[in-house]
Amino acid sequence: MMISGYNALADDHSSLEEIQRFLDTEELLKPLNFEKTPKFSSYITCLSWIGALASTGLTCCCPLILFTPEHVTKHYALKLDADALVFHSAYNDCCCHVAVSQQTLPLDKIQDVQLQEGCLQTCFGLKDVRVQTAGMNQAGTPDVSTAFLAYPEKAREAIQLAIKLSKKRMLTVPQQENSVLTASEATSMRVKVLAADQDLTLRLSDAERLHSQGLLTKEDFDDLRVAIIAQL
Repeated sequence: MMISGYNALADDHSSLEEIQRFLDTEELLKPLNFEKTPKFSSYITCLSWIGALASTGLTCCCPLILFTPEHVTKHYALKLDADALVFHSAYNDCCCHVAVSQQTLPLDKIQDVQLQEGCLQTCFGLKDVRVQTAGMNQAGTPDVSTAFLAYPEKAREAIQLAIKLSKKRMLTVPQQENSVLTASEATSMRVKVLAADQDLTLRLSDAERLHSQGLLTKEDFDDLRVAIIAQL
């Protein structure tokens, strides 16, 4: 979803103590808005100058970020709650207009959270938290790439913990009429699911979604469900 305007999350951040409290207690009492580092403004300005120099002669545009990067970088934000990761980013879509993009990634769709450090990022003392979801990005690039975080290692730990807790809730909720797992199955497989290399709950959820959309018959869904569970 593309929007224009100011992002209030960009000015509101959770302290390092709040993040550590979540890691220690495994209780997310309120959403975490990860703090930005001031180094990011210089980094993104450098990227913009590189792009501008590389395109010399091809365009006469002079992006706003070259001289006032704070107008763009203030919109960057990353918020974590119990169910999703919300990412705000921004860019110049013309000389002086800033477009803000918001992405919401459900925790049960996230497959991988990596911490990477490119050559230019190293020069500015930055690390990039890269989040990849299942079936949402066919190009092989991360759905969320955040090099603006003040505490990237802690952010990665917090996101991974929130994913783990989300899976745990899926296996402990009271049995519903349309639940993928029965209460006894959820109880017996809880440890195996949380320790598995592949996300069993994600595959079961995708199968159930196809069944609810009429793309899988009940018989096919039951067979697939048994086959997925048997892999543990």
